[in-house]
Amino acid sequence: MSIKNTFIIFKREIRSFFTSPVAYIVISLFLLLTGWFFFSTFFLNQRADMRDFFNLLPIIFSFIIPALTMRMFSEEYRSGSFEITATLPVNIIDIIGGKFFAALFSTIIMLLPTLIYPLFINILGDLDIGPVIGGYAGAVLLAGAYTGIGILASSVTRNQIIAFIVSAAGCFFLTVLSSILIFLPAFLAGFLQYISAVSHFNNIAKGLIDSRDIIYFISLMIISLGGAFFVIKEKSRSIKINLSLYFVVLILVNIVSGSLFFRWDITENNKYSLSKASINTVSTIEEPLTIKAFFSENLPGSYGNLRRELSDILEEYSLAANNNFNYQIYSINSEGTSKDKSGKNIKELAEDYSIFPVQIQTLDSDEVKLQSVYMGITLIHGNMQETINSIAVVNNLEYEITGTINKISKKISSLISLKENITIDLYLSSSLYAMGEGLSSYPDTLKNMVEDLNNTNYNRLSYRYIDPDNLTFQKPQDINLTSFNLQMSNGSSKNVFADLIIKNGDNSIAITLLRKNIFGYDIIGHEELSANIEGIIEKLLGLNTEIAYLSSYGTPPLYQNPYAQSNQGPSLTNFNRMISDTYLIKPIENLNTGIPENIKTLIIASPLEKLTTRDLYQIDQYIMKGNSVAFFIDTHSEVFAENQNPYNPQPPVYEPRDTGLGDLIKHYGVEISNSYILDENCFKQIGRDASGGLAETIFYFAPEILSENINRSLPFLNNIKGLIMLNASPLIINKDVNELSNIEVLFTSSDLSWEMSENINLYNPMMIFPPLDDERKKYPLAALIEGSMKSYFIGKEIPEKHLTEGESLISLNLLTGNETFIQETTTGKVFVIGTSSVLMDNILDQTGMSPNSVFIYNILDTLNDRDDFAEMRSKGQIFNPLRETIPSERSFIKGFSIFGLPIIVIISGLITWLLWRSRKKKIELLFRRDF
Repeated sequence: MSIKNTFIIFKREIRSFFTSPVAYIVISLFLLLTGWFFFSTFFLNQRADMRDFFNLLPIIFSFIIPALTMRMFSEEYRSGSFEITATLPVNIIDIIGGKFFAALFSTIIMLLPTLIYPLFINILGDLDIGPVIGGYAGAVLLAGAYTGIGILASSVTRNQIIAFIVSAAGCFFLTVLSSILIFLPAFLAGFLQYISAVSHFNNIAKGLIDSRDIIYFISLMIISLGGAFFVIKEKSRSIKINLSLYFVVLILVNIVSGSLFFRWDITENNKYSLSKASINTVSTIEEPLTIKAFFSENLPGSYGNLRRELSDILEEYSLAANNNFNYQIYSINSEGTSKDKSGKNIKELAEDYSIFPVQIQTLDSDEVKLQSVYMGITLIHGNMQETINSIAVVNNLEYEITGTINKISKKISSLISLKENITIDLYLSSSLYAMGEGLSSYPDTLKNMVEDLNNTNYNRLSYRYIDPDNLTFQKPQDINLTSFNLQMSNGSSKNVFADLIIKNGDNSIAITLLRKNIFGYDIIGHEELSANIEGIIEKLLGLNTEIAYLSSYGTPPLYQNPYAQSNQGPSLTNFNRMISDTYLIKPIENLNTGIPENIKTLIIASPLEKLTTRDLYQIDQYIMKGNSVAFFIDTHSEVFAENQNPYNPQPPVYEPRDTGLGDLIKHYGVEISNSYILDENCFKQIGRDASGGLAETIFYFAPEILSENINRSLPFLNNIKGLIMLNASPLIINKDVNELSNIEVLFTSSDLSWEMSENINLYNPMMIFPPLDDERKKYPLAALIEGSMKSYFIGKEIPEKHLTEGESLISLNLLTGNETFIQETTTGKVFVIGTSSVLMDNILDQTGMSPNSVFIYNILDTLNDRDDFAEMRSKGQIFNPLRETIPSERSFIKGFSIFGLPIIVIISGLITWLLWRSRKKKIELLFRRDF
């Protein structure tokens, strides 16, 4: 192949294409289609990304590129010019190469005007440029593959229409293949998933450059162009042999690339690369860790990439880990008969690891059916085992795997370092045996269960059965057993017990085995009890970091008590559930004697009552010891009038709330204003009005925190692109309090916000009216204080310990010992936000996936010195909203993108045509003069 000759053919094709109206018609049509389909829903989706645009390209390329390539050889065959070209000092490879690069270059020129799209989107929001670069790189590779197919189709026929239909059919098949896998035989799913062009394109378009995808597209180009060469050379035997060898080599290269590959993550926050926390975790493993993954052999199309994604991330773990890490991926065939290398049935092996099939929807014979598939992983570390039964429901797989590895490692260390075994004592009265079948064997069954649990708990569990009916039985004083009144056959009654007490040192947790139902009582089943015991062991070992929660002074309860007689008010149920996988909340009612030394963080959320000076002293000293406190403070109480008329209810009165915490927080450099922030950038609800029409309700007191108003310099906030606040009070930052402290404003309201401090109304949003523009500005809404802080009580009288009911001064002094006043800290942290609503159930989801949930989770991680985990969790965030835009701005962007670009191309084509025509006339005049 001669580069010079190829370039000559390239120039000839480009000149021919761009001096004809076809080029400008095709490009204008492309821009009109992409602009229309992309921007018609862009502002409705409210996402600052180009996913929808890149999703359009394969289907549009399937028809546009065949239109560009259909004339490449067919036209020359028909006009007879190919024979003339073949007589020139160029070979077939030069001709094919020149035409290929000309068509590909034309497609790139066609894409260039769309670069205005990311420019517009970056103005409207925080666009991650990595997926944009990946998308355009993938588009060029996809265009190259489809151009090769078009060249091949054009080389086999003299008819341009036939060439178009054949190449469009081939490109369209590769485009829709990944979408129709559900209709195709399951045994072909893996192979067809690989040859689907869109699945490879989507991998690159998400910002992950993978050598396997690049090799796929290059292979498709070479095969197509090689096929064209084979057709033009008229199928000589030597050509057949050479091309066959090339194709075999390409197939082998694709097979090898599945094992030997490189990936380049170009996303803004390295979403598809291991974080520091994961690398540190697997690089310091001290005992062998094996991850076993089990997949059904033929997963439906929508789950086709799941195996590859898991394989890729496990390979990254393997590269970062030491020699103690390894992984295995097993395939389970539809019959369930597949075996591993040792000859063991893989399906049975998966179920031995508690991985069971999950139900997913599939389409079979025009019917929607449920299919049972395996897609789970188990982590085996030492004698420990943790299972994720279905990774399809996991949003952030890296966070899940790394968190599980850390949990297992910590559990192993805790078990090995135990001075005494964890005791599991069964208190089951033998009088109950006659009340239910199988109760008499319950102690032996539980004994066998504990023995099984010992296999994975380093034999650190000791079991004992105690019959409370025994005459020598004495109820332990340090354990609360639940007694039941049993009516005997002789008419007498007797106290019986059915409790399981799990104890580690001085800490114990009881499980009452009898549960009441509509038929009376039943006893907890063995499987449920085994899971409960495992959970309690982890709790007693302190695997989850403990954080303190002030549960007195009227703070919201951590959960809603279904048996409470009166309304408890709002609770933090979702918050409690959300963080329970990582943190163990310890309620603290009495601050008098201080906060336990082993707890790093204290949460104070919306106290109603005023804290004592002694309480403030304990909080202050807790911070001075290098600990962290999170203040979620409400400045007002919503008070409703008693005995309201239900037909004409009176709005609440907002009374200032004095908790005593304001001056303490102000001393550290942040003051919470006694007011509320309202914002035009806020939550808006569309609902039906009284006439049945649609009406928009604007909740000014629920500000939407825009991406540009979030402090993105902090790693734990870097990938959070939007938040919702509710009933928030603004903060006043005073950095002059202590120049050595670092006060970071985490986020602010928008420029369209204002302060409401008088005649407060957060009850009726229809009666709130924004003020003039000059009365609006940004307000800080959350802050984090770190570094050097001085005690609030320097120069003040140290408050004495006060007695609680039932305590004597002697016992109090013995309990607390002598106190040492700490004047300053350099490692304490204080988080301040002027609302507790961000912890409520209507704001947080218990799965922890919403931006607000991730923010709260990350704050706790930061306060507990787990910034790397906060950073890793944020990588799973996909919420990336647009900023607020006005109608004229939206209309301009849509109009210019949909109609403006095609018009510019048409005008450019007209100017080019006029210039070409003028040049043509000059040449004609020049020849006329000569004759």
